Amino acid sequence: IRLGRTGMHHGMVALVCNFPGATPSNPSLLSHQEVETLFHEFGHLMHALVSCGSRYGAQNGLSTAMDFVEAPSQLLEEWAWTPVVLKRITRHHETDAGIPDELITKLLASRQHMDANYYLAQAIMALYDFRMHSQPTGDAVEPVRLAALYRDLEREYRGMEVPDDALKAAGWSHMADYDAAYYGYLWSKVY
Repeated sequence: IRLGRTGMHHGMVALVCNFPGATPSNPSLLSHQEVETLFHEFGHLMHALVSCGSRYGAQNGLSTAMDFVEAPSQLLEEWAWTPVVLKRITRHHETDAGIPDELITKLLASRQHMDANYYLAQAIMALYDFRMHSQPTGDAVEPVRLAALYRDLEREYRGMEVPDDALKAAGWSHMADYDAAYYGYLWSKVY
């Protein structure tokens, strides 16, 4: 953040992405899921940029209520599912032809495939997050106990058996920065 001529702070924000690189025979090509992810992260960027150094600075990025953190990013994800946007951002890398309407129709028809599984997984992770962060303070929480918390939720709500040594929290970065607010991903859908 730097001080501008008007005395206002101007924000500077960057996206650092890990998309597939180009090869000698092909440019870097993004899947639709990667485009949706790019729009999601761009939503976080815009949230930070428009609120940084403004009268709405208290609503900047992670400074806002955790209930709202994912709302701008999930809102911008919708662009990746909008036919007019898809037509503007897609071109065949060899022929320069636009995306056919038939392909857009098929893509949109596939959107809700496996939604129930997605929302159930999100709800389980949100509940797991609550339960992990509800552990008594001062107690050393054994990894075995954390593994059992997740395993029990998967068994109860999905009827799936998770291996005893699987520790969901070890590979889930949102455990460290969301502090029992992972439910915000689902709650943002309300906004």
